[in-house]
Amino acid sequence: MALVNPGTKNVLEYFQNQSYYIPSHQREYSWGEEELEDLWLDIKSMLNASDGQTHFFGQIVIYTDTDTQGIQKKYIIDGQQRSLTSVILARAIYYSLNELIGDTDHSDASNIMQEINNIFVGNTRRQTFSIHAGEANDRYFEDNILRSFPAESRKENIKSNELIRKAFWYYVGKLHETIAGAISLDEKVNIIANIYDSFAVKFYVMYVESTELAEAYVIFETLNARGKDLETSDLLKNYIFSKSNNISQAQLRWKNMSTQLGKADATKYIRHFWNSRNTFTRDKALYREISHTITTPTKCGELLSDLEHCSALYHDMNYPDDVSELTNPDLISCLIALKMLKATTFYPVFLAMYQRPEFFDESSMATVAQVIEKYVFRNFTICGNTANSTETFFAEIAKTIFDGTYNTVNLITDAISTKIVDEEIFKASFEDWSGNNSQKEIIRYIFRKIHYYIDPESEINVNNMEVHVEHIMPQDLANWGEKYKDLQETHLWRLGNLCLLKGKFNISISNKPFVDKKEVYSNSKIEPNPMISEYAVWDASSIEKRQKSLYEYAKNIWNK
Repeated sequence: MALVNPGTKNVLEYFQNQSYYIPSHQREYSWGEEELEDLWLDIKSMLNASDGQTHFFGQIVIYTDTDTQGIQKKYIIDGQQRSLTSVILARAIYYSLNELIGDTDHSDASNIMQEINNIFVGNTRRQTFSIHAGEANDRYFEDNILRSFPAESRKENIKSNELIRKAFWYYVGKLHETIAGAISLDEKVNIIANIYDSFAVKFYVMYVESTELAEAYVIFETLNARGKDLETSDLLKNYIFSKSNNISQAQLRWKNMSTQLGKADATKYIRHFWNSRNTFTRDKALYREISHTITTPTKCGELLSDLEHCSALYHDMNYPDDVSELTNPDLISCLIALKMLKATTFYPVFLAMYQRPEFFDESSMATVAQVIEKYVFRNFTICGNTANSTETFFAEIAKTIFDGTYNTVNLITDAISTKIVDEEIFKASFEDWSGNNSQKEIIRYIFRKIHYYIDPESEINVNNMEVHVEHIMPQDLANWGEKYKDLQETHLWRLGNLCLLKGKFNISISNKPFVDKKEVYSNSKIEPNPMISEYAVWDASSIEKRQKSLYEYAKNIWNK
């Protein structure tokens, strides 16, 4: 084995007095907003961490080689995205501090800025940078991150360079948001200093270095192997059993919990449950938080009892088509819709309500579920917002419910409604919304809701084999002509070009000209299909006009 310097290092130690290279064959920079936000939330979670508490930032695998000129170089085999983002974040902190102090002589800010230049940038004069970003991004990274700063509004033509530019300004924006409430310069600098310290000092990597390339890749493959790790739920089970003074009772409660959960993931359940009554905890910190909090046999017994109590509800939230605990049809209907919309971040809210039966029942949960459905549909399904921060948002509401502060339905729904996108944004996004083949369930959901709004007494068969998604301008243009080819590329999956149709009718008219389809739409029992027959021709204007008419229903169905 040719391992060198194995162990753990914080981010500051990892970059200190080192210059790293990303091999030319490694992928380009690829972090988007989801990964950037995950890191930001992790940093924020460490701001109030207790002394000695650290955050695991992942592994770094290095291959050390000597080039033809006898210069030793360290190549990042695993961890290049984290490494590049670390430098981007550090430079965003530098930029924000520099912007704050201007020409002011502020020693604390100046010291941090100097440290960032020394450690995260390197020696620009000698070009011994802390990191060389690889063939695709090196020049852009050097010019716009290490030596200067990227343009705020001018987009880059190369996708990976554009992602680097966006990452920088994402973190500058987050830093600005964080200090927005501070008044004095000292207070603002102190906030940014704490963020810098939280990341540079409290974030640790597992560092492994090898002088043999083959060995470095073996280490990389081993660390990233897809073998099944010991689940957090198993670790917690062992911990709780070890603390319990009645093992047989603890085992029985755990077994009952597992039985009631069915196929629902136990680790996810425990985290959602924990977040229903405690400060928000992410996956990596779950075991640590529970083991630091649940330290006595009494607390272990209480935790197991509550986990057992809520497990049937969690099963029903995951599998609303096969409920064992819930009976309210409106609640079950909303849960089915939310599952179709792939929403799970709200689970702690219902778990918290379930634990406060003196305030809430299933009818209360149904009312809250209706508002959550609108929130999810408007914000994420239609407007395409990222859902990362939503998990924290719902966990905060859940804790407020569990603590008894939110003890009425109106308090909960009002809190959720404040986060629902405004009507202008929803209108613009809905009128421009376009689906794809993988979103057929969402398309069915939209048109079923519109049908029930227009004709609440008439049901649509929910069997997808019976009711199909119909393209008015079809996928096969054999009977429509070449002139529709360009329109098909942009409008095929636009909502205005879609409807629901019973299978036998869809098959019979699927590729026919619009004039031949109109009679079937006119006689359809599914709303608002008959209105399609009122169009004389089917072109871009017709599709867009129909989509705007569908919004007139949507604004009432998913009203804020």
